[in-house]
Amino acid sequence: MTESTVVYLPSPEGVEDPLAEVLRVGARRLLRHAREAEVAAELAAYTDERKECGHRRLVRHGHGPARRF
Repeated sequence: MTESTVVYLPSPEGVEDPLAEVLRVGARRLLRHAREAEVAAELAAYTDERKECGHRRLVRHGHGPARRF
């Protein structure tokens, strides 16, 4: 038995597949929402933590009030 049964599939690069693109976009959206939920949960855990000056101890970068240093 010398006949090979190996089937080579084309490389995914360069192949336009609308279904794969929909899945890719959906997966990215799902991961983005999961990251946002994780960050929100972590920030919520420290909501009551304050510094001596009254500012929140933990804020999301770029989402807190402007501060002067």
